[in-house]
Amino acid sequence: MAGPFAEVEIAEPCVEFSRYVLGVEPEDKSQPMREPLRALMGGMRGFYIALAEPVELMVGDELLLR
Repeated sequence: MAGPFAEVEIAEPCVEFSRYVLGVEPEDKSQPMREPLRALMGGMRGFYIALAEPVELMVGDELLLR
């Protein structure tokens, strides 16, 4: 039996996302981003998921992985 996901990729962080998470203004170059980028790697930012078939999702639905 095939799973519900056709493809799953980790959404690795970028500098812009790290600045947003930290509340650092885009023009503020004084804040080093190396550590925040490292802390957000490996799926902490989220995932890109392609479904194998259409499903109906609503706000508040939970996704359980087994």
